[in-house]
Amino acid sequence: MIFSRSHIAMQATQPDLAYSFPDEPSQARSGESDCFEIKVHAAPAREEMEQLWARLPGGSASTPFQTIGFFEAFQRNMLTSSSDRFEIHEIRQAETGETVMLVPLHRSRRGPLRIASIPDLGLADQSGPIISNNLHLSTTQAQVIWLQLTKSLTNVDLIMIRNIVPKLGSHLSPLYQLACARDEATMLMLALAPEGEQEFWRTRPVFKEIRQKNRKLDAQGVRLVEVRAVEDRLEIIEMIREQRRIRFEAMGRPNSLEFPGRVGFYKDIASLRSYDSNAVFLALRTDTEIAAAVMTFINQDMLNGVLIAIGDEKWHRMSPGVVLFARTMDWAKANGIRQFSFGTGMQDYKQRFGPQEVLLKRIQLPLTRIGKCALKLHRVKQTLRNYLRKENGG
Repeated sequence: MIFSRSHIAMQATQPDLAYSFPDEPSQARSGESDCFEIKVHAAPAREEMEQLWARLPGGSASTPFQTIGFFEAFQRNMLTSSSDRFEIHEIRQAETGETVMLVPLHRSRRGPLRIASIPDLGLADQSGPIISNNLHLSTTQAQVIWLQLTKSLTNVDLIMIRNIVPKLGSHLSPLYQLACARDEATMLMLALAPEGEQEFWRTRPVFKEIRQKNRKLDAQGVRLVEVRAVEDRLEIIEMIREQRRIRFEAMGRPNSLEFPGRVGFYKDIASLRSYDSNAVFLALRTDTEIAAAVMTFINQDMLNGVLIAIGDEKWHRMSPGVVLFARTMDWAKANGIRQFSFGTGMQDYKQRFGPQEVLLKRIQLPLTRIGKCALKLHRVKQTLRNYLRKENGG
């Protein structure tokens, strides 16, 4: 898999060595805390989620990973313990009853520790709430909502949210601007310019190579197709699965795709009707063979690569993976998408395209004494792992 999540820990910033904890939101001034109210929707089915999204004035803005299809598949495949719960916290204006934000949360336990996080479990490269396209929240309002949300989270010891992106559509993410949000890692992004405007990154040497390889693929009858049929999508999932099995067995490393629930999750996504899902499968293929294929998540302005597979060895000399990247960018641009995300990880092949680094943030906020103890222990372990990795030259 080229879009790998295995490098996230390597790219994360060093943990704080002084075990201070992120600031909690300051106490709201009189009357501010009454501006918003929260309604919790436990285990919402698709129909209820569609109704929630429809309540957001001007439509919704989110990352490609906080979507109805994602949450539907997450609930069916990733809630493997009796303590796992999924819920959506609907934030409303108290005076008007207007919905301004949806905060999806996965509640889980690790032993006695009770954790709340935006659904991830290694599946989401980006995190954030779902907000109204008409939303214009000040930093103070974001802090007030956060204070109310944390106070409403009973039976939670620790909030842990990773990969928080700075923007949702054209708006600054309310979570990104919180005082308790800390720098975590970077994500590589390319801005896709409207037709007629120059994209300077296309002048990089890699695109000369891509043009040469693309001509060779064209001569073999290879074309880019959007894979819509469920059986063809599932074939790509199995192709990806088999390649990863071979690769990780050779390296002697755990294959995260085989972690509980993950294959079922991706198959669920692949099986959704196209209008129920924001997953797009693209392939470089002939009439009978796949040279390379990619699974992506998209929203109205961003495409994020998730899983990729390369076909038979005879295609490798034509670099179908790199060509597929470029052709996927072309597909995104033609479909009105303005941002191409390489996902997490800072691998060298991504750097060849000249992307910009986007800083992601995380929230690790203890709400109880056991939460504080657990976070201290987590940071000690992380510091030790980083030290040992450095000592071992890795």
